[in-house]
Amino acid sequence: MRWICLIFAVISFISFISDLGMAKFPVVRVIPSVGNSSPTILTLLLFLVTLSMLVRMLRMEIRREKKNRKNT
Repeated sequence: MRWICLIFAVISFISFISDLGMAKFPVVRVIPSVGNSSPTILTLLLFLVTLSMLVRMLRMEIRREKKNRKNT
């Protein structure tokens, strides 16, 4: 879970830098032929990190339920 928080911090820093105009790669469209509806690299990174955090939380909850069933 610590790694996910660290990745969130790095992505937030990159987002801040791209908002200031210091870096252009985070706002590049992933599929340019789609037009404005195409997600940016930064959006995809945030989505993947959020999804991985939710999957990790789900796994932890499933383990906790198994452990509770085992103890009763």
